[in-house]
Amino acid sequence: MSYIKKIIIIQKSKFLIQIQLMTSIDVNTLEQANIILFDKTTQFNEMKARALDIVTKGMRSNTLEIINWCTKIWNALHQDPQFWTFIDQVFLLCQEQQSKFLALKSVEEQIKSKWALIDSDSRLSLRQFIMNQMLTL
Repeated sequence: MSYIKKIIIIQKSKFLIQIQLMTSIDVNTLEQANIILFDKTTQFNEMKARALDIVTKGMRSNTLEIINWCTKIWNALHQDPQFWTFIDQVFLLCQEQQSKFLALKSVEEQIKSKWALIDSDSRLSLRQFIMNQMLTL
């Protein structure tokens, strides 16, 4: 493993600990969450789920700056062409129900724009998955 990768892993571990100990959400934490969420070198994992939950919690902040940051991050996630493919991991790993709901909204937007491009078997599988997830909410 390269030296730079080791540093990134250590920094991510520190962020994970910070998330667990955090009592309030600030801009620095949201910047770190943003970096983790848009790190294309890793799949959606527990650390990304926690970062996503932090962003979602921040949307309920009483500080306009925090709310704006969180809204920008969620909007960027909605526009990310790969985010919707992680919906199963969002449902499994995220603790915030609002994170799950907003992820479903992202899937809905992707489906509206790409439904005709998806083959019929994948449509059926996707439809079944979404129905099962909605029933668990």
